[in-house]
Amino acid sequence: LCFLETRTGKIPGNQEKIPSIQLKSGLLETLSAIFIFILVILAAIIVITAFLDVIGNKRLSGNDKIIWIIFIVVAPIIGSLVYFILGKKVKN
Repeated sequence: LCFLETRTGKIPGNQEKIPSIQLKSGLLETLSAIFIFILVILAAIIVITAFLDVIGNKRLSGNDKIIWIIFIVVAPIIGSLVYFILGKKVKN
């Protein structure tokens, strides 16, 4: 992540100050951005895996599948985790 830093500078041969914008980036901000990116990718993988598992689960009836899909769409991370903990244990 980059932050804008505003400075005033002088043009050579001119006494008028003009604003200049410089980009400033730190190691902590870069590592934070990478960490958040990895978390987002992992969350997307979990949600997509849960969604595909619900669709392919032959033990769930049509209504149960619809309920799980709605739960996963409304609350993606929590819905996916709850499905993997509770939903896969459902037996006919």
